[in-house]
Amino acid sequence: MKRFSIIIPVYNAEDSIIVCLKKIAQQTFKDFELVIVNDGSKDNSLEAIIDFATQHPAMSINVIDQENAGAGAARNTGISKAGGEYIVYIDSDDYVDDDFLEKTDEMISQTKADVVFIDIIREDEKGNVIRYERMSDYRHLAKERMIRWQLTGKMPWGGVRKIVRAALVKDNNLRYATQIKVGEESIYSFRVLELAQNIAFQTTSFYHYVDNSNSLTSNDVVENSLSVLD
Repeated sequence: MKRFSIIIPVYNAEDSIIVCLKKIAQQTFKDFELVIVNDGSKDNSLEAIIDFATQHPAMSINVIDQENAGAGAARNTGISKAGGEYIVYIDSDDYVDDDFLEKTDEMISQTKADVVFIDIIREDEKGNVIRYERMSDYRHLAKERMIRWQLTGKMPWGGVRKIVRAALVKDNNLRYATQIKVGEESIYSFRVLELAQNIAFQTTSFYHYVDNSNSLTSNDVVENSLSVLD
């Protein structure tokens, strides 16, 4: 069993996916597998992924190609194929620092955490820092208060902000919603926090979240927000 399963959903990401994958290949901690789910991309994303896998035969890479079903469904496919001890989500237009997995492994070894929340650096497409979003700011809250704050939007809950023990996800059949375009990880995230017995916070920002003007999140609308609430 690998320490980490890194799940990457991909849709029309040929301009960014190789940057994402190259940064993962540079990780100082090597005990991981890649589960890449091509969600019906209409560009050359799949070809780029396969080419990368061919050039990196030493890496454990599982490439799944499926018809377009949305980000939630793609992540669910990744969960079903993941064989690692912990699940890590990385979006195809984001990237991580070289010691991201090493420092996360150290945190898990020290705390035996079910969930490790991570701080992220939100950037524009040119690499300019927009702001730091620190989950660690909430590390002093009791779990019940954290759940309340996530439910009411006072505390963020996006999927890439946490590494989760795979057994917690699979034993409780936790999955992403597939009927909404934005916020599909909301109930998943709330349930993960509810079920976690031990929670840790990484206080250094290793994850670079790239604001893509074409992303679903950047085009969120009130109607979708109401569907998330429903």
